[in-house]
Amino acid sequence: MLSPDDTIKILVVDDDPSAAALYKRLLEEQELTVEVETAADGATARKRLSQSPSDFDIVTLDYKLPDETGLVLLEDIAEGEDNPPVIIVTAYGDVHLAARSFQMGASGYVIKDFTLPKTLADVIRDALTKAALKRASDVLDRENAFTGVAVNALDELFFVIDLEGRFMSWNTKLKDITGFTERELHRMAAAEVFSRDETRRLLQQVTSARKGEKTVLRLYITASDGRRIPFELTAVMIHDGEGLPVGICAIGQEVGWSRRIPRGIQDDELERPSGVVELTGDIIARVDYDGRFTFLSDAACAFWGKSRDALAGRELSEFVHTEDLDRSIDTWSYALRTGRMIRGFVNRQSTPRGWRSVEWNAVPVFDQNEVYTGFQFTGRDVTDKVITEEFLLQVNRELDAYAHTVSHDLKGPLSAIMLAADTLRVLIENQEVDQNPDGTLHEMARIISHYTAEAGSLVEDMLLLAESGQVPLEVEEVDVAEVVDVVRRQLAKEIEGRGVVVRLSDDLGMIRGSRVQVTQIFSNLISNAVVHNDSEEPLVEVTYLGEGSDVGHRYVIRDNGSGIPPENMNKIFKPFFRGNPGGAGIGLATVEKIVKVYDGFVRAYNDCGACFEFCIRDIERKPPENQS
Repeated sequence: MLSPDDTIKILVVDDDPSAAALYKRLLEEQELTVEVETAADGATARKRLSQSPSDFDIVTLDYKLPDETGLVLLEDIAEGEDNPPVIIVTAYGDVHLAARSFQMGASGYVIKDFTLPKTLADVIRDALTKAALKRASDVLDRENAFTGVAVNALDELFFVIDLEGRFMSWNTKLKDITGFTERELHRMAAAEVFSRDETRRLLQQVTSARKGEKTVLRLYITASDGRRIPFELTAVMIHDGEGLPVGICAIGQEVGWSRRIPRGIQDDELERPSGVVELTGDIIARVDYDGRFTFLSDAACAFWGKSRDALAGRELSEFVHTEDLDRSIDTWSYALRTGRMIRGFVNRQSTPRGWRSVEWNAVPVFDQNEVYTGFQFTGRDVTDKVITEEFLLQVNRELDAYAHTVSHDLKGPLSAIMLAADTLRVLIENQEVDQNPDGTLHEMARIISHYTAEAGSLVEDMLLLAESGQVPLEVEEVDVAEVVDVVRRQLAKEIEGRGVVVRLSDDLGMIRGSRVQVTQIFSNLISNAVVHNDSEEPLVEVTYLGEGSDVGHRYVIRDNGSGIPPENMNKIFKPFFRGNPGGAGIGLATVEKIVKVYDGFVRAYNDCGACFEFCIRDIERKPPENQS
């Protein structure tokens, strides 16, 4: 247990030189006594730990380092026998990053936000407590080597988990049953071997039992090949010398007939209820050696929109999207070579409703002589889930861009403002305000004013981007010619200064939508064409290609400059991407978000200059709320 008088020695791995002093102050405010040492990059941290890892009780590790990512260094530290526990400290609150950190051996994960003072101290206390428990466990293992040999000789399964469901110790039976290696088990939580619900049930039943009372329960172990094996376990709580619960010890035996099948799935297993349960899903199908359908459930026939007779004998691969076919065949081949069930494999299938994404479980089928006879598939339509995940990925990318802007682009103006304000404070404290012959006072005031405006402009740009993707509450018939005329007047100084000729179609059409959003589209694209046109005789053309029922209103805005660099073509619509210095980098991202609101698209290409083509549809007026 950590005493208030104990001094915690911390290695802070962070390229920010002020991080160590900040952590020291925050931890001391939480009544922890600490000594800190800094390593500015991964190479320095490795060298310091290789010299004497016992010098440190804990390592705080920034995710972004100058020479590598924190996860690479984390893996190397976690693999060392005597290295201290590691806590990832990052400005990015990413669930996937946190999960990967723990899988790779991190003892904690902390986000640099307003909760940092409290969470950093709590996570450090927790990590040190677990490290002490691990050291005690290691000592116990060494002192009880003979007992360990005896435990490994047991026919029964034996394991110990901590109160958070992480494996602390196990016998060879667990490896033999699951097929996982020692390294894999070290990184796994109990919920990855049992299900999450069953792990929760194990923890709840054992922790609620009286001290010393044994708990008997049945649950399933999931092997590395996907098999679920039923076990009956007897579990009991483990207590430390002070009587506090620290973990759970369990011993058990396999039950049922499932252990008799070594690989794949046997033909006769399909007749058993448990075989059906193993392959439960909305779409169930079986194919023969050549991949042709031999059985389809009602749900499968409904999914592909054909009768059993129409589907019988056809190849499953006929329905797979061509872009997914090679990957699908590789996956099925792997399952056949290893005899393992494949879980959670997704590909696109041709259906009467168009291409649908299906998440498959697939297992090879063998006869009694272990000769391959086909595949059993179960699938679930996850199209909506895939679309949602793609949307969330896009949102996460935008959030990353926001985070980058807030942490980097705002840092410059705010640092200048803080420095100027501090200079003014010194002048006032020294009573030099009235005696300022070199104009320092006025210069500091100018800096504060300038950079405050810059920071405010950046915040406004970020708010504009966030609001641009909203469906307008009020719509009207917008005359595009009037919009473009307003934009030309706004850009008059830039157009005249650069000698740009602007040509327009005689008819630019009418769009039903928000005048503000339509103006934003044309303003960003025309401004982009004017500013980035490097031709000696610059020309910008705004062309209306007409309205079609399939795509809506179609426009092209082009210039006659050198065009978009090929390496930037796939980046220009990303928020905060700057192809050239200057600007916030949100103009084209704003255009794309607005166009999507109008169920349209925008694309960029080069054709004797940069071209931006976009299509948008009219937004229908909403009926009055009291209209039925």
